[in-house]
Amino acid sequence: MDRIEHLELSTRRSDIIKYANDVMENYRTALGVSLCSLLLVSIVSCDKTPTTTSQQSSSQTIESPHPTDVKVAARIRSALLFEKSTASVQIAVSVTKGDARLTGEVDTQEQLDQVLKLVETVEGVHTIHDELSVKK
Repeated sequence: MDRIEHLELSTRRSDIIKYANDVMENYRTALGVSLCSLLLVSIVSCDKTPTTTSQQSSSQTIESPHPTDVKVAARIRSALLFEKSTASVQIAVSVTKGDARLTGEVDTQEQLDQVLKLVETVEGVHTIHDELSVKK
């Protein structure tokens, strides 16, 4: 291979590499824009609350937990965690329309009484269904 052929081949390789790098850069840019757009659409769509169409009556709306029930359950769990005497208890908490259901086991009767006393003070709790037991 003479020198001129070698230079032509080398130039072609560098042109091909440059072209491939340009294509990859365009691909990365397009991918980044697509992902950002997808993220923006998902954030905006998550902010929407379910609505009914004109053909549906209000009684046919999608069933979902009462929004404050989630907050009340979180407040109960927080109250139990931040109280030193109840921080270690393993209690399941569920709330439906302000009715709190507590299930699980506690170490002592005093701990059970403390749990009930704490839950009574949580804003949004209307009724407590105590399904707690004392370990033997």
